[in-house]
Amino acid sequence: MVIEPFTIFIYVATFIVGLIVGSFLNVCIYRIPTKDLSIHSPRHSFCPSCGNRVRVYDNIPVLSYLILGGKCRYCKAKISVQYPLVEFLTGAFLLLFLYTFQLSLTFVVACIFFSILIAISAIDLRHFIIPNELVFTGMIIALIFAIITAIVEGKPIYLIYGIVGMFIGGGIILAIAWLGKLFLRREAMGMGDVKLMAMIGMYLSWWPYQHSTFLNYLFRSIRVLMLVLFISAFVGAVIGTIAMLFRKNESRHVIPYGPFLAAGAILTLLYGEKIWMWYLGFLS
Repeated sequence: MVIEPFTIFIYVATFIVGLIVGSFLNVCIYRIPTKDLSIHSPRHSFCPSCGNRVRVYDNIPVLSYLILGGKCRYCKAKISVQYPLVEFLTGAFLLLFLYTFQLSLTFVVACIFFSILIAISAIDLRHFIIPNELVFTGMIIALIFAIITAIVEGKPIYLIYGIVGMFIGGGIILAIAWLGKLFLRREAMGMGDVKLMAMIGMYLSWWPYQHSTFLNYLFRSIRVLMLVLFISAFVGAVIGTIAMLFRKNESRHVIPYGPFLAAGAILTLLYGEKIWMWYLGFLS
């Protein structure tokens, strides 16, 4: 099998763009929870420990981390492994989306969707919060995507699909949170998880699938969003149990759920239909 040079170029360029996007996401992950910083000011990167400006040659995604041995050039403070990990994962998943969706609007939206989810996941893991700035940005982009799709397809119903998906996604997990509080007598999930699932619903409840009728849309959207919850619960149970065994402080029972919802959303986007068909085959 001969791969065309242009195809190789597209894949290499996509990976490089992914690394750069991942570097920007690291800026968002560090600055958004910090109220005295913004993602655009100061414009330069700096070491959180000594405050020295990070030069361009020390800010090359992944590569600079390896060259510097994971330490600041000036104060030798350790650089979190989060930085190269986010950069590499973003590049790798952009490649996977390109392979799956090719160059299309679906590919672009998948990249945006993933970028927002990985930033939310990293912040939730570190600070136990899901920032409204990222969730509402994701919702606005999803709404714009629904409008564009409605115009291109000539079907205004797609705009309604996106909005209804928000209520389905948020409503499902809000009901779970309410039931958890009722039976466990404590907060089972935060409102951040509800808003995150509402955002996920705006994407996955109808996209990238086609729907013949509104009833078909409702059935598929509920099925897809329930699959997100099932996957997130399974991944959360496995990883959460391991994490709780190794935590020694008082927060050992606090496990952020946002990253698991994000994992469930991405796996559903990429392999949802295959997982569903496997499940039906398993039942039969």
